[in-house]
Amino acid sequence: IEDASVRELMGDTAHDKFCEDVAIAAEALPPFDKQKFLSGEMTPVLFGSAVTNFGVEHLLANLTDLAPAPRPIVLDNGETIAPGENRFTGFVFKMQANMNKLHRDRVAFVRITSGRFERGMSVNVPRLGKEVKLANPVAFFGQERTTIDTAYAGDIIGIISPGLYRLGDILCNGPAPAFHPLPRFAPDLYARIVLTDTGKAKQFRKGISELADEGVVQLFNLSDATPLIGVIGQLQFDVFKYRLEDEYGAPIRLEPLSFECSRWISKEDAQKAGRFDKVVQDEAGNPVLLFESQFRLRSFQEQNPDVTLYMHPPV
Repeated sequence: IEDASVRELMGDTAHDKFCEDVAIAAEALPPFDKQKFLSGEMTPVLFGSAVTNFGVEHLLANLTDLAPAPRPIVLDNGETIAPGENRFTGFVFKMQANMNKLHRDRVAFVRITSGRFERGMSVNVPRLGKEVKLANPVAFFGQERTTIDTAYAGDIIGIISPGLYRLGDILCNGPAPAFHPLPRFAPDLYARIVLTDTGKAKQFRKGISELADEGVVQLFNLSDATPLIGVIGQLQFDVFKYRLEDEYGAPIRLEPLSFECSRWISKEDAQKAGRFDKVVQDEAGNPVLLFESQFRLRSFQEQNPDVTLYMHPPV
């Protein structure tokens, strides 16, 4: 750091302060250790600006260098899937509607966990009980998308989905691996969806179904004229309303409901709901019990110790 030419350019005061700051940073921040990073003990910090594009290339290059290679995945039954296995396996971890508004397309994002993917190959989708052909795989970089011919374990590919796939779907050759189910949490906020233009009923139904498929919200009582949605935070309400109106042209009004928590419950036990509770149905028809408060939830549990309440849909 001590360089006469640098000191001359900066001036004594600024240079001394600079040297002091660098010394403090060197003491506070240990040298980067890639193994500690891979084990989750250390986080690298990179500086740059996406606005001026300074550092973006270096950031991507570092991510390529630092990112770990695909690892074996432990399944629900204790077995593992090694990335080097020959058979193809993967799962849908994200759905995104209207990535191209001109085509109104939906994309299922698939994480490949083993084997080799080839465009046009056929795979099993156990939930559907049939084979499907993966004809239009794409890769994304920013706003650009390109068609890809091959991909390998660790890669993420996009599959154009005509309403076929859902979050958590498994794509595989041979028997379905027992992946851990994607987490789905009980919402904390609820609202009734009211369509304010009855002429947009078709767009309304399509929009709430596709956005629920993405996991933006959780949908209840879909068969009702005014279905309910549940979210974890208020921002999800705002995002849902904006997207439904902007992408589907269906103007709505959200009417908040006075429930603070919910639990999944068996159909037999749902009959024990009290007058302060509300029983609704999720997209799969499972009963969900809404409680006005955490106090009411605890009271229900005390009054019904034999009833099991679930934080997520029972498998």
